[in-house]
Amino acid sequence: MAKSKSFFSSIGLLGFIVGAFALTCIVSIILYSNSFRSGTEFSPDTFQTREFNYQKFPFSNWVISGVEYERYKGGCGPKLITDNWIKARPEKHWDLVNDSSVNPNKSADCDARYLVDYLQQYQYSDVGNTNQTNRWLRYCDDHPKCAAVFWPIIADMARQGMYLAIPAVMEFGDKTVDEDNVEEYEAALKKEAAAAYLKFGSIDEANQDLPRALSRYKQAVEITGHPDAVAARDRLVFAGVKENVSDDNDEDASP
Repeated sequence: MAKSKSFFSSIGLLGFIVGAFALTCIVSIILYSNSFRSGTEFSPDTFQTREFNYQKFPFSNWVISGVEYERYKGGCGPKLITDNWIKARPEKHWDLVNDSSVNPNKSADCDARYLVDYLQQYQYSDVGNTNQTNRWLRYCDDHPKCAAVFWPIIADMARQGMYLAIPAVMEFGDKTVDEDNVEEYEAALKKEAAAAYLKFGSIDEANQDLPRALSRYKQAVEITGHPDAVAARDRLVFAGVKENVSDDNDEDASP
């Protein structure tokens, strides 16, 4: 009888071990399959876009593997650089466009997507034509004089992190284009950009992000000398607020 109990105890222990092992394997497979992350980044320095892939342990910030990058080839952004519409600068900063582990609608970290999505807009070149062309490259071809003043303003806004404001300024620039009055076009475009800097600076100030608010007020002053921006800038300067000093180290939005 004792041997029978010992036998069944052994069977029970073995079953427990096998079950625990099977459960561990299943959990490990689930965790491993959910550890893969991917996304896209955009560099305002070079208007280059790249994809990244990495493994991150679920429900934690522990990155299992190193981040691998692959740059997009072609596209509107690099074309703007090679065609000299935008002057590239040393590639030091990457902003997040999307990340499979982040909800873009709930995170300000993915704001670069607003510009990237705009740069990827395509439209039919002519009525009845089935060939689509990039909207903004066509803008450059059709309005080269305006494009020469348009893109530096957009590049500066991107490099100041003004992604949320860029679509409205781009639409304004596209709708008011005037090759015969480039100076007036540039002045109107700068006025629109300065108003955006002032608006977002006031939002930053309300959110107590005073260094960034000061930076945006200064940009508005530099562009047009907007009196409201001058008053806002002086108010923060007199209060002792200082701008954030960016370093020269490479910055990646990915882990």
